[in-house]
Amino acid sequence: MDLLLEIGTEELPAGWINTALGNLDRALGEAVLDARLLVWQGHDKAGAGPNIELYGTPRRLAAIVRGINERQNDLEERVEGPPAKAGAKAAAGFAKKLGLAESELTVEGERFVGIRRAAGKPALEVLAPLLERVVRTLPAKQKSMRWGDEDVAFPRPVRWLVALAGSEVVPFTYGGVRSGRTTRGHRFLGSGALELGSPTDYLAALSNAHVIASFADRRKATWDAVVAAAATAGFTPLPNEGLLDQVANLVEEPHGVLGRFEADYLALPPEVVRSEMQHHQRYFPLAEGGKLTNAFVAVANVPVADPALSRAGYERVLRARLSDARFFFDEDRKVLLEDRVDRLDRIVFQQELGSIGDKVRRVEALSQELALAFGVSAGDAKTAARLSKADLTTGMVGEFPELQGVMGRAYAAGRFSDAIAEAIEEHYAPRTAEGELPRGALGAVVGVADRLDTLVGIFGIGKEPSASADPFALRRAAIATIRILLAFKPQLSLEALVDKAIEQLHSKLTAQPGELRAKIVEFFGGRLRSLWAERAPADVVDAVLAAGFDNLPAADRRLEGLAALYRQPEFGAIAETFTRVANLMAQAREKRFAAAEAASYADVEEAALHDAFAAHLARVAAAAPDDYLARLRSLGQLQPSVARFFAEVMVMADDADVRARRLGLLAGIEQSFTPIADFRRIQTKRQ
Repeated sequence: MDLLLEIGTEELPAGWINTALGNLDRALGEAVLDARLLVWQGHDKAGAGPNIELYGTPRRLAAIVRGINERQNDLEERVEGPPAKAGAKAAAGFAKKLGLAESELTVEGERFVGIRRAAGKPALEVLAPLLERVVRTLPAKQKSMRWGDEDVAFPRPVRWLVALAGSEVVPFTYGGVRSGRTTRGHRFLGSGALELGSPTDYLAALSNAHVIASFADRRKATWDAVVAAAATAGFTPLPNEGLLDQVANLVEEPHGVLGRFEADYLALPPEVVRSEMQHHQRYFPLAEGGKLTNAFVAVANVPVADPALSRAGYERVLRARLSDARFFFDEDRKVLLEDRVDRLDRIVFQQELGSIGDKVRRVEALSQELALAFGVSAGDAKTAARLSKADLTTGMVGEFPELQGVMGRAYAAGRFSDAIAEAIEEHYAPRTAEGELPRGALGAVVGVADRLDTLVGIFGIGKEPSASADPFALRRAAIATIRILLAFKPQLSLEALVDKAIEQLHSKLTAQPGELRAKIVEFFGGRLRSLWAERAPADVVDAVLAAGFDNLPAADRRLEGLAALYRQPEFGAIAETFTRVANLMAQAREKRFAAAEAASYADVEEAALHDAFAAHLARVAAAAPDDYLARLRSLGQLQPSVARFFAEVMVMADDADVRARRLGLLAGIEQSFTPIADFRRIQTKRQ
């Protein structure tokens, strides 16, 4: 049979609905599995799998679990108990806990073991407390509200609950609401209460009541409505995935409304006009011939009975916002951007780290240090850094914070070079972990300097992120820094950069410089491991990180080379052989390289390995310095000679001279691959 759970509410926050559905997916999936009502092959409780269908609208969160058992599966599980040496009293207590006789216990290893058995109960007996618990724990960290006299909390008041197992109601109460089989359609277009016979009636009943329950279907319908409304005037909507997601969760049945505004507002920077429509009004901007035009599409939750009246309402609200924006824009331009820099001393960056003005001066110095490696003028880097935060003092950014950087670029245009103006905006990029990177090197320089200053400062006063909280978004700052360095490939030292930032902040920090540097570099390593996780197996990533990542672009190329070699069938033998070399050298007390001439080797095996190693060095010298795949392939050619050497000689010979000679030869081989990867971190047994 199928199980339906629906939580009906007042209008939910649009940004929370999809998160809530993910929580419902996990919570309900775990609950029915733990209750032995459903078995999914390979289910790891990280997601529901194909058995659960999720539905969510502004007024409801729902899930249908397909194929619920009518009774629990019988329980039979092995349970380990106290140590056998604890004696008869401990065995008796353990047996009683499991409902067994002492004679039914066995001893495995050093512990008592029993088999716990329980007969399955009817699903209806089990589901009521299970579903109540799922609803109660669903809000998680979302801010919730209370209503009436109920001692419960939810993001919005709960108005109805549907809980059906097959054709039977699963009875439970939450927030004073008793579960039943009655759902509701669209708030304005629906026909009142909808009685459901079973979960199979759910989607059709909602569809007939003007509710598109599936987010994916409603999202598509929303975009189709926007496109259709725009097409009536020959316009095309500007795509915005985030806006589409949000608007789709603001309506249960979307209807597009075409509106217009005065063309002279297009004299404002286009980012301002788009921001007013998208961020503040949730309208879709329109374009004509690829250029922003003075029209938009709003999405209504009901069909438009009077198009002119409805359009006028949407237009009136937007017109007021654009009028405010034009006022701030005109006022801001009465003061030059460069004349605003001193005002940054009045804005606190962080109490212990000083003002935004202090931060800007530090970023100026760091930007000049970075300029050469990025191939930009130190003077331009200093100017871009000095102006980078000046727009924080403008009325426009004060009213519309999402435009910081955008307005700085607009106010710098015509007074400074295009590169400097663009850098003011682009130093914020990427604005999200996976967002678009700066297009220009100047913006990249200022962005890296800005983030390094924040990372070092916050770590340096002991406010680094915890496992559960990152109030200063330091993880995002580190990931952005790494992505920029990997994209622009400057030849510089990460540790040296951190040291420069520490030097700028030294008078404000409570941490010791050496310890602080180590902590921040380790933090970067953790973020780099996360970024690389999709590109290579974990042990390959760890092997490259263990060899160092001070030069991030070089480390990235090393990972690329090792990951490519990993996919080859001979990789297991290569890793095993050079892991043995590394382990042996780590244990050896004597590490000196023997004479270079093959004639100095008394044994044929030593001479053969020397020649093979010399050939390897010649191949490496012929390859490009950053062609790590070529160097690793050359190691693959060297591997049979090293393996043969291990098979035929005793490296740790009793004779000290022989031992030193052989260790010296292996030390040279080790030194040729340890800067690339630490093979000891690699699992040599391939799956």
